Amino acid sequence: MAPLVSKGFIDPLSVARQFETQGLAVEVIEIPFGKVNLTYRVRVESQGSQHYFILQRIAKNVFPRPDYMMHNLRVLTDYLQPRIDRENRSGGRIYQLPRIIQTRDKQDFIIDEEGYAWRALSQIENARPFVETQDDQHVYEVGYVLGYFHRLVQDIPIDQLHITLPYYHVTPRYLKQFDEVANTPLGRGRRNHSRKAQEAYRFVQTHRSCVDVLEDAQSCGRLKIRPVHGDPKSSNILIDEHTGNATALIDFDSFQPGLIHYDIGDAVRSLCNLAGEEPSDSKKVCFDRGLMRTFFQAYQDSGMMARLTDAERSHLFDCIQLIPFELGLRFYADYLAGDVYFKTDYLLQNLDCACVQFTLVEHILTQEKEIRKSLKSLGC
Repeated sequence: MAPLVSKGFIDPLSVARQFETQGLAVEVIEIPFGKVNLTYRVRVESQGSQHYFILQRIAKNVFPRPDYMMHNLRVLTDYLQPRIDRENRSGGRIYQLPRIIQTRDKQDFIIDEEGYAWRALSQIENARPFVETQDDQHVYEVGYVLGYFHRLVQDIPIDQLHITLPYYHVTPRYLKQFDEVANTPLGRGRRNHSRKAQEAYRFVQTHRSCVDVLEDAQSCGRLKIRPVHGDPKSSNILIDEHTGNATALIDFDSFQPGLIHYDIGDAVRSLCNLAGEEPSDSKKVCFDRGLMRTFFQAYQDSGMMARLTDAERSHLFDCIQLIPFELGLRFYADYLAGDVYFKTDYLLQNLDCACVQFTLVEHILTQEKEIRKSLKSLGC
């Protein structure tokens, strides 16, 4: 059990000083990373030099079992780091993995007096994420590093991993939750508040029949459960500032057993919409088939595509169109519920984000024939 932080230590700098670092934590700066946890960059000084680490407060309403999350991360790092070290020594690409920084009494996390878990991770140096797609090379790097990650973790026994987010990426479950909140007094009021909200509601009703496709395939044995990252969007892949190569995956909160299609669909969703997830003009949202081809070529070059079964490859289009619909559903349900899950910066942000994903789904469906042809030509 993680120790309880004593009263008065909820200040991030005081929390940072509970972790074992070489030097004294002197500054904590919040960074706008992600829509769930609070993330800080901590500056540490020691004998005239300085370095940094990442401090996070875990959202307890999203992750009620931080011990499960940190257990999975410990399993992952203990398993993966020796393999990454061996491959790095062989030359070529260099891969890095965030390291868990323990507390001064050798715990992987601490709990404050309000019940929030805090953890510290090493910072990947000389690398940065990109929220929006940069170019074909950026897409290739994301596809390659995701395939590389999938290839390395396939031998981790899934019975060694906890479910950190029950029903995560189980789209029928999100649809059920959506139906429940949409029929509350608040939900009915919000869905009729504007024309945009009404159109989003109609979109869900029109496309709801697609939600069972992957879960049904898994239930009948066509798709297998594997260790998955859970959230490999573009901003969770770090690009080396010197080489331009992808050097690390970060944010393993949702690393757990699941369908590999969720990872692939999420990566493609975030990369192939050049307008980004929160464009100023939603009319610019579109799905770029050329970038999709680049992603799958890279995934194939990583050696992972050959490890997928024929049945898994046959469902790749399904995940391409399902995951943006699922994310849009989650954003829209949160808007209807009063913005209780995702962090928001303005009143209608969740609704706007939902509409971006729904527009992306529309563009994918209008290109279904061409997308399936491209996948087939790549041997997917």
